[in-house]
Amino acid sequence: MRILSFFILVFGPRVVFAADGLINISCDGGDCGFDDFLRLLDSVISFALYISLVLAVIAFIYAGFLYMTAQGNPSQISTAHGIFIKVLIGFFFILGSWLIVNLIISGLIDERVDCNPLTNPEGCGGGT
Repeated sequence: MRILSFFILVFGPRVVFAADGLINISCDGGDCGFDDFLRLLDSVISFALYISLVLAVIAFIYAGFLYMTAQGNPSQISTAHGIFIKVLIGFFFILGSWLIVNLIISGLIDERVDCNPLTNPEGCGGGT
């Protein structure tokens, strides 16, 4: 219970003040575009990655506690090893999924200068 209280005290303000940097909504009013939606999706996925990281750390701590208190009990040691392996595989799966989604989203979001010919007559650069 103390560990859960510690994580709530440490990460709670970050979740409460999510609009301050963790989940960014970049559009104002009704002028939201596809890039704004993708940026929001990227922020939500990054937030889910942070939450999964916290849960993985808690599971590693629990498995370490089981391992340290096993006192040679083979069934408790195998339970701890199983938790270690499952959490490690799950976290690599989540990290790989985040990497794939992040690459797709960053490829779809146009991070260059304003390429709209109505608002930027010079275009995106690179041409004459």
